[in-house]
Amino acid sequence: WDLEKISSVELPESVVELLIEEMQTLSRNLKNSLRVVSCIGSRVTKQTLDVLVSALGQNLTAALEDLVKRGYLVQDKSSEVRFSHDKVQESAYETMVVAEQRMLHKKLGQLMFEKVVHDETLLFLAATQINLGGIDASFDRRKRVDIATLNQKAGNRAKDMSSFDVALQFFQNGILWVPVESGWSLDYDISLALHQSAVETACLLNNVEVVTELTTNVTANARNGTDNQACLFCLVKSLATCGQLEDSKNIAFVILEQLGEVVPREKGDPGFTMDFKSMVTALKGLSDDAILSMRATHQSERDDLSLSVYLILAYIYTEISPKHIPDVALQMLRITLNNGLSAVSPQAFASFAVTLVSMGGQDGLAWRI
Repeated sequence: WDLEKISSVELPESVVELLIEEMQTLSRNLKNSLRVVSCIGSRVTKQTLDVLVSALGQNLTAALEDLVKRGYLVQDKSSEVRFSHDKVQESAYETMVVAEQRMLHKKLGQLMFEKVVHDETLLFLAATQINLGGIDASFDRRKRVDIATLNQKAGNRAKDMSSFDVALQFFQNGILWVPVESGWSLDYDISLALHQSAVETACLLNNVEVVTELTTNVTANARNGTDNQACLFCLVKSLATCGQLEDSKNIAFVILEQLGEVVPREKGDPGFTMDFKSMVTALKGLSDDAILSMRATHQSERDDLSLSVYLILAYIYTEISPKHIPDVALQMLRITLNNGLSAVSPQAFASFAVTLVSMGGQDGLAWRI
């Protein structure tokens, strides 16, 4: 028998109906055990089985052994249990109505949730099972916030693994678990963290609709501009990526104004001309050692955000108004020289060097910086 080939064979829907009928004839214990495994997934690790056996009782072990003998399940050398075919899992799951499925997911999720405190390897499983059980308004506020926090942790872990679609689902479920009536008042920190994480992840997926919707929520409820700015910046990036350059530019202006920074001027603007000449003079007066020994900024998050907004504007202006680009580079270097070095400062120096060449007459200074 080639079990791998057998498990990959497509079975007709009528087979599922026959399997469901057959499963309904099993003893209550066997049928319940099949349902538990079907809720977990196509395969269940030994670690998860140990948790289930401990929580649900020793009769689960005997039931699983019986189900292996009957051909519903296959036990690997690692003691991992899997269904003999995807249709067998589907059939076992469909022996329950939707309400029963949700109830069992909820029960399993709560069991796993209690274990996550001591074993974070169960994090994804616990969050997934609780979410599949649906939002339960009967849970008290504290428990709902704890589940929201669980989703935040699972989303962060998935994001670290570059599984952005999965991460976004966890963040969005976390938002739903926070009670609406207290989310932005009593549970502000977790509400903000979930929204910001979801916005950042949706931005990575170029999902401008989710970014826009959640940023609107944050804008309406943020206690200060700082809490709102990270989401607005993600919206700027998403809109720019989707080609909505004017909208992206306008929101970038809002962030700059909140930060007290300058909205870029055209190359022929008298104020720009004067500031540009002053910057050239200042750079000529700085030695190489002075530049190389610059201190780090004491407000790195703020300066990184400001410089990053200007970088996005440089991209936007490349498409719609190149005559604004020199002032973008000027403002980036001004922030760096005034406040100190941040992670984006090298791009500030490089951008201004390009501007010096494009303006003409300062190639030597451009090469130096």
